[in-house]
This record gives sequence, C-alpha cells and structure tokens, in this order.
Amino acid sequence: MNQWATFQNDQNIRHRLLGLKNQLNLNIEIWDSIRKCAEKETFREARGSFLTGIEAFLSSPILPERISQNDLMQLWQHARIIDSICSRYLLGTKVKEEIKNQDTKNVIRLVNESKSYALQVISGIDGVISELKPV
Repeated sequence: MNQWATFQNDQNIRHRLLGLKNQLNLNIEIWDSIRKCAEKETFREARGSFLTGIEAFLSSPILPERISQNDLMQLWQHARIIDSICSRYLLGTKVKEEIKNQDTKNVIRLVNESKSYALQVISGIDGVISELKPV
C-alpha cells in the first residue's frame, strides 16, 4: 500500500512539474518572438504569456527548496509587464516616440531576464524529475 501511495505521489509531482516545464518552454518561444518584434520596434506578437502553471506552482509549491519560488515570482511579474506593454500597442494606443523607445528597451530587457529565470527553473525541474523513481 505504501509503495502505491509513493508511486501516485511521484506521478502527481512528475505531471505538475512537466506541465510547468512545458509552459515555460512555450513562454520562451513567445518571448523570443516578442523580443524579435521589439528589436524591429513593432509589437505584433499577439500571444500573451501562459501563467497558469506558474500561478498553480506559487499557490501550491512542490519542493520549494529545489525550485525557486522567487524565480517564479519574478518570472510572473516580468511576464505581466511584458504582456501589458505589448497589449498597449496591439490595442492601437497612440504613444509618444520616447515612450515607445523606452517600452522597446524595457521589453527586450524583461524578455532576457524572464528567459534566464525560466531556464533556471527548468534546470531545477529537470533535477527533481531525474531523482524521481522511473515510471
């Protein structure tokens, strides 16, 4: 019975972590697209960041000593700001050129930082998954 409970717990942890990892990888692709658009001073990437997995992890962390909640909080905040800036342009809001230039710099910086946080979290996830019993 105890072996079955351990197996079920490992399965639950594995599924949640793989879901978070997949979502982070998808966000990295989206952020790369956003950065490329921002470098051309356009904000045409309409996909926003996927935050459900991050929010679920922050609400109910798994092994927080191994997977940084701080990195995920920073990531969540950065993603919200990136999405907010992009939305402004997708909605056709008129902004002064100096604000657009600052938005461009901010988005590029935030995307680079977000990718760094995401890669750190993915590394932590991979470490935890490698230590779980094989399925």
